[in-house]
Amino acid sequence: MMKHLAKVVVVCSAVALSACVPMNRNHGYVPFQEEIAALVPGVDTKSSVLEAIGSPTTTDGTQAESFYYVQRKLKYYGISAPRETERSILVLQFDRNDVLSNVQQYSKQDGRIVALNSDYTELAGENMPLLRRLFGSIGGMDASRLIGQ
Repeated sequence: MMKHLAKVVVVCSAVALSACVPMNRNHGYVPFQEEIAALVPGVDTKSSVLEAIGSPTTTDGTQAESFYYVQRKLKYYGISAPRETERSILVLQFDRNDVLSNVQQYSKQDGRIVALNSDYTELAGENMPLLRRLFGSIGGMDASRLIGQ
């Protein structure tokens, strides 16, 4: 009986300790330095960049869009929140003719905290009380609009 209890304690301890082992995970993709060095501003185009180093993580969505390649390394400790240990960002900017114009690289040390904007535009009258919205147009009607003049 005591041997069985000792085995259970050893197994439970091993499981508990294994949860404390840090785990590293990579998220995203940034090309190797050799691939980045092979890019030539003024010569390479969007299609040649896509062929050489693959699709970007995201783009900026403008006409002369930029490609963003983002990679993060996170360290997980048990059930606590992950901690970012490394960040690499490659920004490729193109001109209006889709020709590569600039190559920039950033790391976690270059970063700063940026407050996100929800891109929410408040509509006119949205914060007005319900009764004011319902009855606000009374008296604002013009008879000529009703008869089409």
